[in-house]
Amino acid sequence: MTAQQRWAIAVLVTLLVSPLLAAPPIADTCETALPIAFEPVAGSTMGAGADGDASCGTSKLSPDVWYRFTPTAAARLVASTAGSSFDTVVSAHRSCPPPTSGELACNDNGAGLQAAASF
Repeated sequence: MTAQQRWAIAVLVTLLVSPLLAAPPIADTCETALPIAFEPVAGSTMGAGADGDASCGTSKLSPDVWYRFTPTAAARLVASTAGSSFDTVVSAHRSCPPPTSGELACNDNGAGLQAAASF
């Protein structure tokens, strides 16, 4: 695996209340994942579809959003949903679309209802 390999990070979210009807977010699918760097990212699953697949704590009914990270060097990355006010899941995958067999890490409820995955 090279340092330039593309990583897709799926943040799968289980809402405790019914979401309001809204337009889907830009990062609603793996193919439309938003590129991110090493800074905090704010987002919302309001109006998002439920197309992600993870090995932990998910429901096929849970809305998800997608982010893409391209490393410039070998390093360990931690993806966290700390600060969320609802139950979340973080799942990292090698490719897009992500088969569960290509999953790098998955976490549900790493710190209370928030998730954190290291890969």
